[in-house]
Amino acid sequence: KSQIFTTDSVMSYHAPHKSTSSCRQGYYRYDKEWTLCAGSLEDVFQTDTSLQIFDVSGRMRMMYLPRRLLQGLIPDALLDQYRMYQSADDNDSSDDCSNITGEPLSKTDGTRIQVNLSKCPFAEVFRTHVTMDGAEVTWSLMNLMDATSTAVDLVQQFTRLENLSHILVWCTTEEDGEEVAKVELPRLRLSFTARSERLYCDQHAGYYLNTSSVDSSTATLLEQFGGGTVLLEKENGELAVVASKIAEPLRPSTAALPVDKALSWVDR
Repeated sequence: KSQIFTTDSVMSYHAPHKSTSSCRQGYYRYDKEWTLCAGSLEDVFQTDTSLQIFDVSGRMRMMYLPRRLLQGLIPDALLDQYRMYQSADDNDSSDDCSNITGEPLSKTDGTRIQVNLSKCPFAEVFRTHVTMDGAEVTWSLMNLMDATSTAVDLVQQFTRLENLSHILVWCTTEEDGEEVAKVELPRLRLSFTARSERLYCDQHAGYYLNTSSVDSSTATLLEQFGGGTVLLEKENGELAVVASKIAEPLRPSTAALPVDKALSWVDR
């Protein structure tokens, strides 16, 4: 499968670069807000002859999967970091939802991923890395399209900075469910590690993601960035604003804002 169009480039695992335009939405996460559509419904791939590439260096013969075959099923951030292969034996079976292996493009990246498409339309993704003491640790990728409270809260926070296609939330498996271990925003070179029920920023020592309400003066300060910010805080109450160069400020819903606030947004 390959995604060729989305009505909301921010809330999609893949945002085609062609034919970006604005449209108005009214589904459950929004109150008729303006969003950016991306792609074209005319970009349908025609069946034709193709070239198959195999990796025979290991014990199994693996067939290379072009990234366009997985666009929309897993976040684009993973397709930017890994080269995908499918077992040649899986390719010959009648089960299209087979396991896929991702090898890192960077020689300094010691991780690998497994993608399971048995629960289409969304994939299960697992990443394995080696710790400093030599132990292998496997994390699972949270499906941010899920309507669970944890996923919704994280989406509301991090889509201020980045599109869903480039937000990776890795989890450990506990007895009572998944626990967030790390949040990565590769294009922004920003990451957060879960510690003491907070998400601490790896690039700014001592700062954690502020998820509580703020006073009116701080809220006014944040408004000038057009929504593309998150607030970091230290234990001593010191605050820092992270502003994204990637997030595109969108016109807010006039139904959700008083007229004077909607007009002031246009002025800014």
